Amino acid sequence: MTDTTPYCNIEVATPPAKPGDAVRRTGALILKIPPNANLQQVISILNRNFQALSPSTPKPSGRTTATTKKSNELKKTQWEEVTRTLKIVRVENPNDSTQFVDVEQINSLTMRDRKTGEVWKWTR
Repeated sequence: MTDTTPYCNIEVATPPAKPGDAVRRTGALILKIPPNANLQQVISILNRNFQALSPSTPKPSGRTTATTKKSNELKKTQWEEVTRTLKIVRVENPNDSTQFVDVEQINSLTMRDRKTGEVWKWTR
């Protein structure tokens, strides 16, 4: 019988042997995120590191166009979500139950056609 238990196979990066404020890689200065950093600091450090690793990428302008894009996409979409039922499912390491991840699993989903009003319901 084959074991079909779900498990997480994501590899965790090993931190450098000597902690410091920066690590040099490929000539770019990569900043370390301090353990007590707040969300804004983490985002700022990630943006700086990304720019250091790919200098040809345009820098963030501060304007958010994702909202505009999403608004335009909503106008084009035919179906809209009406309801959704979720269940939290815990996926554990089969060798160590202290290692786990909680995942939101969709148990049912109801969609409605914007043009015709037709309703589509999916249930697990």
